[in-house]
Amino acid sequence: MGSSRYNFGKNSIEGAYGRYPKGLEGQTPTDPRPAIQAMMDGYAQLLSLHRRVVGNDGRIIGTERSRLLDAIDSLALSVIMTLRKFSLADSVDLAYETDQAGPLVLDFDKDDWALRGRLFLGFCRFSGGFSEYYREKLSPPFRDFLEEYKTHALDNQISELEAAAIILRLRDILFYVIKLYALVYHLEINE
Repeated sequence: MGSSRYNFGKNSIEGAYGRYPKGLEGQTPTDPRPAIQAMMDGYAQLLSLHRRVVGNDGRIIGTERSRLLDAIDSLALSVIMTLRKFSLADSVDLAYETDQAGPLVLDFDKDDWALRGRLFLGFCRFSGGFSEYYREKLSPPFRDFLEEYKTHALDNQISELEAAAIILRLRDILFYVIKLYALVYHLEINE
């Protein structure tokens, strides 16, 4: 979908940036459904891609790793595009400020996006495998997002307050997708 750049320091992600896919730059979509569909498709395809690239050896290396990182990046971009649709501001505070993270802020304009802040790699650690991370970390925020969106979209009108609740769910998804990118990038997760 897009080509993002994640800036890794010695022990942290120091931010990230990217451009929107060709044809979407300069636009703020009026209908969130295509962005949501792209996000849900990317989420569904990620686990099946992982199963294909891991194969029998249970490892994520070489071109397999690159394919998986590209899929995770596409998922992150679709989440960002969806966030962009619901946000009235030019930035979203990811608000995960701890001794291991943040503050993290996502800025977006008509052509590109940037994640500012720091996420220490120790904060990204996960003792299980990819499938377990997918099930335990990614799946709950996706389910929460879908419930939140369905509840507020019934009347085809989403108020500012409802959009804020949806943004919180999308923020959680993006946070876990970025952590997954770091885990795969640093070969700290296999199956």
